[in-house]
Amino acid sequence: EDWISAVTDHIGSKYICLSYVSMWEIRLCVFVKAKLLEKISSVDTSKEATGIGSVIPNKGGVVVSFKYNEKTFCFLNSHLAAHQEKIDARNSDVKEIIDQIKLDDVKDISTQ
Repeated sequence: EDWISAVTDHIGSKYICLSYVSMWEIRLCVFVKAKLLEKISSVDTSKEATGIGSVIPNKGGVVVSFKYNEKTFCFLNSHLAAHQEKIDARNSDVKEIIDQIKLDDVKDISTQ
């Protein structure tokens, strides 16, 4: 994607894009210092749609996880329902995202 190149150009060659995941307009890119790459393992991505019928990916979440020095890191980006009166829907969608995300080395992302 063009924006990944733009970020890479801006932050310089000391950083690299470790992983990228997208679902419609929801995106997540994790950059790491290139010199740390040898200590990173088990890179994984996942996504969960929570739009209409939990099928339409206009709402939902994307996740990147990895291990650094055997410590697991998990990053989540989401697009949830707007407006104050939708707080219950947002909370429900966050629970669905956390419950349904599947990652190889992470059993329960709520503990990350």
